[in-house]
Amino acid sequence: MEPVFIKRFFSFLNRYFLLSLLISSILFFTLQSCSPTGPIPTRDVELSVSDVSCTEAWLNLSVNNLTSNTQVQLLRNSSVINTFNITSSDTTLYDDSLSPNKTYNYQAVEIQNRRVISKSKIITAKTMDTTSHNWIFKTFLLGGAQNSVLNDIAIIDDTLAYAVGEIYAYDSKGNINQTPFCLARWNGTKWDLSQLKFFPPGSIGDSINAVGTSIFVVNPKDIWLTAGAVFHFNGNSWTPFYNTLGAEGAIKIWRDSKGDILFIGRNGLIISYSNGIWRKIESGTSIKLLDIWGNESDTWICGWDNFEPTILLKYEDNSLNTVLNIPNNNLNYYSPDVISGAIESIWTNNLNNLFLLTWYGLYRIKNNNFNNPKILWNGNPNTWGLSKVRGNNVNDIVGVGIYGRIWHYNGITWFNYKSLINNSYNLKSVAIKGNLMIAVGDQYENGINNYALVQVGQR
Repeated sequence: MEPVFIKRFFSFLNRYFLLSLLISSILFFTLQSCSPTGPIPTRDVELSVSDVSCTEAWLNLSVNNLTSNTQVQLLRNSSVINTFNITSSDTTLYDDSLSPNKTYNYQAVEIQNRRVISKSKIITAKTMDTTSHNWIFKTFLLGGAQNSVLNDIAIIDDTLAYAVGEIYAYDSKGNINQTPFCLARWNGTKWDLSQLKFFPPGSIGDSINAVGTSIFVVNPKDIWLTAGAVFHFNGNSWTPFYNTLGAEGAIKIWRDSKGDILFIGRNGLIISYSNGIWRKIESGTSIKLLDIWGNESDTWICGWDNFEPTILLKYEDNSLNTVLNIPNNNLNYYSPDVISGAIESIWTNNLNNLFLLTWYGLYRIKNNNFNNPKILWNGNPNTWGLSKVRGNNVNDIVGVGIYGRIWHYNGITWFNYKSLINNSYNLKSVAIKGNLMIAVGDQYENGINNYALVQVGQR
């Protein structure tokens, strides 16, 4: 006869087996009822970094075999920060309120019917650090008591920069030289002035001293400027070009991604030069075009004139398109998420970013989405008054304008160099390269006397 404890043990095993079988059956049928009908499709979820700033990250999400009930969770440092339904196989994700100079881990998880279908690889995005506001400026006044002015500036390196304009300097006897200088060359310490001369087409008289309006540097041996004629510097000498279809009066110059030299100016002027051929590009507008800048693909042009509509053009693959033509907007401020005011200047550093400088602030356009601009400066426009913007990167941007105002953006905050403000100063252009910033314009004394003004900032 078996011992009692053995019978009890086998009885317990039987009951435990039956209970386990019952629980397993319940779980099996429950999971089956929650599972999607048919086989679960295999999908790939890919996540990549598109762009970063000091406080933001843009991610590209790609999902194969997309269905109508696809849901994605975005994880930052293993914590879910967003859950959303996606309707496109390629989606841009945005994360803000980040800290500068910090690395974040991101992962995308695809959910279907409350089940994880697939996960992306974990990727890292490092935000940019802020740059220093600590610029030290030195002021230069060039020329004498006459209408001297500098209109444009280009930096090559820390010890070489060129500014163009109309400068009347004193001669060796202390008298004003009535023949203007059009070029000022910076050697890292001081400015040297020089003159350029040209013969207008059909002229049989004396040469004319050039007055500089714009300059663009491709490299130290490839420099273009406009000064009554188009001049090109090959590293040794300046050569004037004639019959340029009006490019000699350009306000700004740019070299696009194909290598063409573009000249823009008054009355909607756009001229292209390539391989010895000058070509007029019909802009479709009579607005004065004020600024031009581009990236590896697109060239952007902006302008306004006499309270006419403000305009933004895009030039790509020899095709010119009007992107913005905003009437009666110059004096109106709407809201931070609507472009307001005349577009004075533009700057871009890549395909993802376009910056528009208006009377009311600096707007960042992301991925050509003009319906969702972000204003990076928002305050009293009377303390803004900027007319030109340039940058090293999205965390190192400078703007200049009336009363000698210079503002610097370090990726998070703006700084206004109030010690430079002078009611007689007017800055027309600025260039920044590394830790060198040069702004140019004029100092207005009275109705007759002006000095060419230069602010050299070093960091």
